[in-house]
Amino acid sequence: MTIAKTELSRQDRAPKPGMTIEPVTTCEELPMVTLAARAQLAALLARGEADRRAGRGRALSGAALKAEMRSSFEKITGVKVP
Repeated sequence: MTIAKTELSRQDRAPKPGMTIEPVTTCEELPMVTLAARAQLAALLARGEADRRAGRGRALSGAALKAEMRSSFEKITGVKVP
């Protein structure tokens, strides 16, 4: 939770003439992951780290890595990632 403050701290700068400072609020949806799904994801990450250390792995492009991570997450949690 962000709390508005009236005094300027050291890193804050006063606005230049003609400028206005407005607070920005964001909201994100986070999937609810069960403890069993969380344990399965953690085991998958640990297995992947062990494979990496042992030299068992393959180079993936950024898009291929993203697609693989999304499919693994969706398969384990049942949550469809947009």
